Parts: sequence; structure tokens; C-alpha cells
Amino acid sequence: MPGEEDSEQGEQEPGGPRDRHTREERYQLALRAASEGIWDWEIGSEEIYFSDQALKLLGYTRDAAPNIIARARDHLHPEDVEPVTSGLDAYLKTGDDSRPFATECRFRSASGEYRWFRLRAVAVWDYGYQPVRLVGTLADITARKIAEDALLEERHLLRQLIDTIPINIYFKDLDSRFTLANQAIARWFGRRNPDDLIGKSDAHFFEPEHAEKALQDEKEIIRTGIPLVGAVEKETWSQKQDTWVLTTKAPLRDRKGNIRGTFGVSSDVTELVRTQRALRETASELEKKNRGMEEELQLAREVQQALLPRTYPCFPPDAPPERSCLRFAHRYLPISGLAGDFFQVFPVSKTAAGVLVCDVMGHGVRSALVTAVLRGMVEEERRAAHDPGAFLGRLNSALTQIIAQVDVTTFVTAYYLVIDTTKQIVACANAAHPRPVWFSRKSGRVGRLADPFPKRGPVLGLIPEATYTTATHSLAEIDALVLFTDGIYETDNRSCDNCPEDLFLSFFGQRIHDPLGSILDGVIADALAFAEGRHFIDDVCLVAAEVARP
Repeated sequence: MPGEEDSEQGEQEPGGPRDRHTREERYQLALRAASEGIWDWEIGSEEIYFSDQALKLLGYTRDAAPNIIARARDHLHPEDVEPVTSGLDAYLKTGDDSRPFATECRFRSASGEYRWFRLRAVAVWDYGYQPVRLVGTLADITARKIAEDALLEERHLLRQLIDTIPINIYFKDLDSRFTLANQAIARWFGRRNPDDLIGKSDAHFFEPEHAEKALQDEKEIIRTGIPLVGAVEKETWSQKQDTWVLTTKAPLRDRKGNIRGTFGVSSDVTELVRTQRALRETASELEKKNRGMEEELQLAREVQQALLPRTYPCFPPDAPPERSCLRFAHRYLPISGLAGDFFQVFPVSKTAAGVLVCDVMGHGVRSALVTAVLRGMVEEERRAAHDPGAFLGRLNSALTQIIAQVDVTTFVTAYYLVIDTTKQIVACANAAHPRPVWFSRKSGRVGRLADPFPKRGPVLGLIPEATYTTATHSLAEIDALVLFTDGIYETDNRSCDNCPEDLFLSFFGQRIHDPLGSILDGVIADALAFAEGRHFIDDVCLVAAEVARP
């Protein structure tokens, strides 16, 4: 019938009900894919509409959601209040509908936590160019902001490092023009600011004798990809006496391996060259210096390898790991390449394990060397490993003798315990180290092991005749023990220097039934969340030992 045909064709026309319904579905799907929420506020009204996604991002239910736009000062982070509110006020005064308002800021969620959001808004204006309505989107960008802050912090630390080192450090592009320089090389060129070197080449500072030689060296490095290591260069200046530097240059590669320029380090050896004119003597001195530097770097690398996690022993020795009476897990987070925390797990008998955790004062090469020395001592004193007090005493005596022979002051805190599955006891001794955490899955209890009576022993390496008492605890109510260094609870939190005891224990208690590794991961996550800087300020080492119950 004609009427039916017309009706059917009308339903298929663009803009009809079915077409609008399809567009609406696509619109909602697009919003979900973008993970953005929508809000709609009629200016002057206390009510605001939030989409389901916006409520989810803010953590509110629909009935409890506040008007974060009208009451922005109550919900924005204090640092964001002024720039956001003033920017929004300025936007609403423009009457300009050609561009939206956009900003990135922190809103307090329903949990009380501040999270980063990308806020965008478009105003609807009346005929008098007055805003009557504000519609916008909300997207959580917290993860991106955290990553950006971490990158900025890394760049800051790198910049601080290269500006502090008293060695000339520089980077150049493919045309041998400076792209980055540190304070040391700026002073070497007689400039106050390293930025004065950017865009310039050696020809701006040196006579052609040296500038052309340096340019050819860098072109060759770019062409072949082969570094120039330990070269003695004579620098001829236009306005001062010649100098000599010990230089190492290498190709600068991007992440894909493409050469984008060169970088180098150099140090002043002018006095050395002037004092030892003979070429043979000069070459000998430079060879010794390079060999010494390589030996130190190799030693540092070996220490780093020694600090890597090892496999755990099984009890009894012939048992597969899943049937061992004792099971272990650890997490090791050094804040720099060379750290002073370390641990060892070793068999004392077929059914007893020794667990040692140490924290060497400071960081860097010195601490790494001490940890290497201590690891050797542990192997030498294994015959006393069944008695924790005697074991720490022997370590202290040996370490004190070594430290006394060098002109440095250092010390080590340590905690050592022996878990005996046959006797169902744990024996322990403490050298001024944080006490381990124990927990019982059956009773749900969590606590700290008591120090030996009447008090714990002093740090290792300072008092030659120091003694350490052994304390014994029953394993009847203990399913697992967690030893750790103080980096796990030392934080940048402005309210306190260390994480409170009850809060720290709750990190373990709330996940007491999780697998051992998951417990350690959760504790680290909780400790990071407590730290306002969202990073540790000291090395972190956690070692957990679990008694496998039948």
C-alpha cells in the first residue's frame, strides 16, 4: 500500500529515530573507549549532572556526588585552586564559543585521595553573551602525571650529577655543535653558564690546530661508531696558554641504535704533561690511570652482581622446592646502582636455615665493597652459624679489624636468625637492626620479634669486643618471618620521619593469607603510598621465610 511504503521509507531516512538511536549508541561507546566522564552544570544551580563514568572516576555515588565545579575551591588540591578558578572565571567572561576551557588539575576523590584529571568545558551563552550552562568532560590522568614526575625527577638527578662531577661532560650533534654541557666544561671555557656553549663548536673557542683535529675525530666516530678512549689532546687557545686533557669520546645513539651525535668526558692533565715531558713516561702514567679506573669499575660491577638475588636452599636438601619445609621470598630495591643492603639464606643443617640481613652505612662504591667483604666473612664464619649471637660476634670482630686498617668510618646493622624446623624454634641475634615481623595465618596475629634480653647488640664494625645475645622463640604460633632494612619505613612523609608501628604492621596483617611474594609486594606498595614523595629514600630489602605446615 502506498501509505505503508511511505512510512517504511520514512523510518530509513537519515536523522530518523533509528538513525539517532544508532548515533547515540556510538557516542556512548566512544565515551567509554575514551574513559572520559561527562558533567553538565547549569550555572547558578547547586545541582550538577555526572555521567556514570564521571562518577566512577571520582568515586562517588550519584546521590553523594558534590558539585566540584561550583564548589571547586572545596575539592581542588590547594596548589590548583587559584590557577583553575581564575582561569575558569576568565573563560566565562570572554563570551567566546570558538574554543573550550581546558586544564589539568587535582580533585579530591570520594576516598579523600587527590587524583589528576584532565578537565575540559564548553560554555553555552545567552544572547547577551552571558554564560548560562557549562558542559564538559573529565578524564583521569594520574598514571601519566606520576610517570611525568618520575621522568622529571630522573632528569633532575642526572643534571645534578653531571653538574657536580668535576669532569668536563658534553654532548654534540652530528655537526659537532654542543647540545648539552655541564658546569665543569663551562668553567673550562671561561663561561658562567653552560647554556653559553649550546649551538657552538670547538672552532668558537680553540685555534684551528686543535679545533680541526677534534672535528675530524668526531666525524670518524660518527662514521664508524667506534669510540675514542683515553686520548691525550693538546688544546690550543686563542687567548691563553695551551692545555692538555685526557679525553674519551663515544657515539651518541638513540633508543633504536641510530647515531645522533657524540658525547665525551675530559679531565685536565696539563700539569702532568708539562711535568713529564717524555712521551714514554706520559704514556705510562696515563696507562696506569686508565687501568686503575677500569679496575674500580670492574669491582663495582662485581659487587652489583653479588647483590643480585640467589636461589634458595631446600630443607631437607633433597626435597623439591614445593615440598621444602622452609620457603623463602625476597624483594630488593636499591635506590642507586650500588647499594649497601644485602641478605643471605643458607643451610645450617638439613632442617635448619640461617637468614642474615645487613644494612651498610651509606651508598655507593664504599658500601658495595663492605657488602662484598661481609659476604666473604659469612662464608668463613659458617661454623658458628648455628648460634646467632656467636655468629654476629665473629662477624663484628673480623669487620672491626679490617675497618681499623683504613682511614674511614663505617658500620653495619645486622639481624641474623636460625629457623629450626625439627626443634620448632627460631633463634636470633640483633646488631642494632630493625626487628623482624612475624605473623600467624591461623590466629591472624602480627607482631615484631622481641630483642634478646636485656638489650640488642651494637652495630658491627665499631666495637671490637662487642657481644651479642641469642634469643629463642617458639615456632608454634609463627607461620612466617619477614626481615627487612629500615628503608621500607623511612619516608618523605611530612607528618613523621618513619611509618608508625601500628600502620606498618597493618601492611602485613591485611594480606596475611596471601602468598609470600604477594605479601612483600603489597607491603612495598603500601609503604610507597604512605610516602608523600611516592618513592623510597633509602635502599629497601625484604626477606621472608615461611614454615610449611603439614
